[in-house]
Amino acid sequence: MRGEAYPRRSLIIETIEGFTYYREWQDGPELALEFQGRVGDLNVQGIDLITLNERGEIQNLDVLMRPANTILRLQEIIAPRMMEFLKG
Repeated sequence: MRGEAYPRRSLIIETIEGFTYYREWQDGPELALEFQGRVGDLNVQGIDLITLNERGEIQNLDVLMRPANTILRLQEIIAPRMMEFLKG
């Protein structure tokens, strides 16, 4: 992962306690990785949908997460940290 995507994803993974991938599917260059963890006292579940290019590098990454209240809590925690990162 390059550019701004890597720091953002790192902040998210660092913030989700007990972040664990527990299932994966692959069909050619397409992958789906299911994960779980906690944000404070809230559970989170999600899927990373990844497309690889011909060199095996990540070409596209979409992250789906639920429930909504956990996503809002995650945003509250990460937003100030991301602002610090962007300030350089």
